[in-house]
Amino acid sequence: MSAINQFGIDVVLEPFMSELKILEQEGILIEVNGQKVNFKGTISLASGDNLSSHLLGGCKSPSGAIRICRHCMATSDEAQTNYLEGYFALRTRETFLSLFIFKRSSP
Repeated sequence: MSAINQFGIDVVLEPFMSELKILEQEGILIEVNGQKVNFKGTISLASGDNLSSHLLGGCKSPSGAIRICRHCMATSDEAQTNYLEGYFALRTRETFLSLFIFKRSSP
């Protein structure tokens, strides 16, 4: 059994997320040409396969989800017959966050 399955993604990523928060808010001091410079940063891109991207994004795995795509509102049945983006309502930040909040509050 993987650590993610045993403990959950939030527990496994907590140390990384804590350090990332420090990097974003406080930064780190790096010596450049004899002077200490404070650098702040964040992650702007995460790369992964379909399953890991769904997991990092807070989505269900595609096999257990009604809406199978991270980018649009397609169902599995709809995706079998339509292939073009224009057939589907694209997800927005608002729709993603509303689903994410609902998932986090569900038992």
